[in-house]
Amino acid sequence: MKKFKIYIIATLILALGACSSDDATVGQDVLNTVERGAVLRTINLESGTYNAFDPTSEFSLVFQEQDIEDGGLMESVDVFVSFQRPSEDGKSFIPVGSEVLFSTIDASEFTTDEFKLPRTNLKITLTQITTALSLATGDFTGGDRFVIRLALNLTDGRVITFTDVASNVASSSFFRSPYRYFANVACIPLTPVPGLYKFELVDDYGDGWDGAFLTVTIDGVSTVITATGSGTDFEFTITPGTTSFSIVYTPGSFEAEHIFTIFLDGNVVAKAGLPGPPPTPGEVVLSICPT
Repeated sequence: MKKFKIYIIATLILALGACSSDDATVGQDVLNTVERGAVLRTINLESGTYNAFDPTSEFSLVFQEQDIEDGGLMESVDVFVSFQRPSEDGKSFIPVGSEVLFSTIDASEFTTDEFKLPRTNLKITLTQITTALSLATGDFTGGDRFVIRLALNLTDGRVITFTDVASNVASSSFFRSPYRYFANVACIPLTPVPGLYKFELVDDYGDGWDGAFLTVTIDGVSTVITATGSGTDFEFTITPGTTSFSIVYTPGSFEAEHIFTIFLDGNVVAKAGLPGPPPTPGEVVLSICPT
């Protein structure tokens, strides 16, 4: 019986050894034939919004290239741009015109970062992107967006872009490699826009703003306003020649109850609170788009 057991064990060892040898061969074959990709990792999206009032406003992205040779496979990166408008129902975006090649960044233009990987800072001003797309000032407004797409050209002839990467590569905290970015258009006045500003302050519970308030400052003169009861309305007139105008929100308790809407000559230029998130502490940004 003992010899029989030894025989079985020896046979199993031989079988396992043979299996391991085959597996190693297959594994090596896979490693020898599989194509390795590369990523363009987002290091910092410094600015992702264009101000329709400021032609110098810019999209600014710091990104890093990584491949199996630590950058040795990179030949260049093509930067493509396109333009989209929201659909009538506001649930999607519709491409307008064709995508165009904005620039090509050669591998030699990258610098080596602290991780010994190539890195660069891509900057595109509003003037540059609209010129590339042949758009005039009246062709875009708040709510529109520009698309910046990257395509990585490798020395072996392969080209990698957003359609070639899995979702875990595009959005994971490690890779952060979407290859495509959306720069929204906002309308942030560079100087005060004259007109009648109406403030509607509402408390959803009906007991006032619980210590929260807005500070409205016009040419250095500040006025504090807050909601009492279910809500309170205020009006301010900005006259031509006004040099400074700011609105700052200071939170209180029960922030989820607080709602405000600001109108300029009947048009909504700022809104916070239900059905959206509660007001954000700090300066209120007015979006007043050219028509």
